[in-house]
Amino acid sequence: MVYMLNKLKALFKNTYFNIFLILSLAGVVLFFTLKNDGKEVIQILSRISIPGLLFLVVLMVLEKVMLGWGLMLECRQSHPEYTWKQGIINAYVAGLFCNITPGASGGQVGQGYIFRKQGIPVTHSIG
Repeated sequence: MVYMLNKLKALFKNTYFNIFLILSLAGVVLFFTLKNDGKEVIQILSRISIPGLLFLVVLMVLEKVMLGWGLMLECRQSHPEYTWKQGIINAYVAGLFCNITPGASGGQVGQGYIFRKQGIPVTHSIG
């Protein structure tokens, strides 16, 4: 039993397995979402303006980059080695946790966790 649990833990730590799992689950969701109204959805999606869609994606990325820049500036007050990349990662994690938790309460919890993983103590990352 312990052997199986260790194998299962190792499997879930495998990046390729996790990517496969996410893509598989997304495929299942898409299948059930599109199985009855697939033609209508494809027809609507075919009318989307590609430049407009790209512009919206750029705006969303720019928002996280700016938030990451702000996090970097704040963190450099006490941890001068904090990088812009770490700030951007933290911004995306906060956005994810904020979107998946009820009442958008998990963003700061997610940020605290990432700050700790990045070497900043929780006592310095809140306030």
